[in-house]
Amino acid sequence: MVHTLQRRSVLVTNRPVRAMLFAALLLLASTGAAAAPAPAITLSPASGPSGSSVTLFGSGFGRYARGQVQWDGQSAGMPPFVTDNAGSFRVSVTIPVSASVGDHRVTALAAVHTGSALFRVTSAAPVSSTGVYLGVWQPGAPWDMTALARYEQAAGKQAAIVHWYQGWGAANAPLDTRLLSAVAAHGSAPMITWEPWDYTRGLNQPEYSLAAIASGRYDGYVRSWADGLARYGGPVLIRWAHEMNLQNYPWSVGIQGNTAAQYVAAWRRLRDIFTAAGARNVQWVWSPNVAWNTETAFEPMYPGDAYVDWVGLDGYNFIEWGGWQSFGQIFGNSYTAITRLSTKPVMIAEVASAEQGGSKAGWIADMFSHQLPSAYPRIRAVVWFNDSKEADWRLTSTETARAAFAAAVAAPVYRSTWQ
Repeated sequence: MVHTLQRRSVLVTNRPVRAMLFAALLLLASTGAAAAPAPAITLSPASGPSGSSVTLFGSGFGRYARGQVQWDGQSAGMPPFVTDNAGSFRVSVTIPVSASVGDHRVTALAAVHTGSALFRVTSAAPVSSTGVYLGVWQPGAPWDMTALARYEQAAGKQAAIVHWYQGWGAANAPLDTRLLSAVAAHGSAPMITWEPWDYTRGLNQPEYSLAAIASGRYDGYVRSWADGLARYGGPVLIRWAHEMNLQNYPWSVGIQGNTAAQYVAAWRRLRDIFTAAGARNVQWVWSPNVAWNTETAFEPMYPGDAYVDWVGLDGYNFIEWGGWQSFGQIFGNSYTAITRLSTKPVMIAEVASAEQGGSKAGWIADMFSHQLPSAYPRIRAVVWFNDSKEADWRLTSTETARAAFAAAVAAPVYRSTWQ
């Protein structure tokens, strides 16, 4: 009996203790929930022209969370972020150059956490004194200018540079000024990649070695072009023996006994012939491929600023050529090297992205709206390789890619006529 009463007494006594503990736990839980800050972001500054650099501060996004910034609901060209142990982060954001004047929503997302703020674009990005010429290699042009018209309709902008390829040994090797006139009438400048070979015969063509060209074997042919272009008189870009730092052509250094010194000598010989002919309307574009190791370094092949008007770089985003890479990963190191080598304006003479491996639309938006305006001030021309070869490089490979291209190049910094 006593034992039973004691047990009852213990039970009765514990009821208020249990109630108190339960209430305390509820209080702790509610206090903790109230203490956790809601996700929030702030922008500094919160307004400015398109192309502005903005610092985004975020808090309340959870500890060590990975997230993504969006611009008007789109991630293309916007940076990722990782929060610290307090759930906060800080990241730099470049406002798209193509952004219209008005309010735009910047959003940060990390798992279930979302925060947003408005950025007011007050004006268009300031255009540099020269801007960036927008050009294209469009198969068919300039022989068929309707092919160019189709590209321009898709791009939403005229091409300031119309680019094509001309082999020395091809059936159409003589200069045809009618093509130049057709491009000029369009308001564009012609750029001819002038290739010393017969492109129908493969790599082994010793008659087109650099030693043969530097010795004067082709002086008569070169002079015919120099004289014809001098008589034509309009602006022309000549891109001779491009990508000489890759072993893909008879003029490549390392092929057929070719040396860097022979390349320089051949280049200077041709340029001297044009100077003697009075072809001062011709601008010479020296254009290696981007380098990725010491074997593809292009510095020893540079003819010197006295013989060059533009320095160019070729590069592509293709999963089979080094994996999916951003514009900066492809061109950054070579841009640094070429701007140290020369004081001349820089041209991206061939560029495009494949679809496989990532978002081509995002790559295009990042290149034109973020990378070029913010990190490559010496670039004054960009020529898109609008062809389907190793991959479908065309801007119309998908509608999303085309729309991204048109939106990005609509920015006033990209010039549509040659002036």
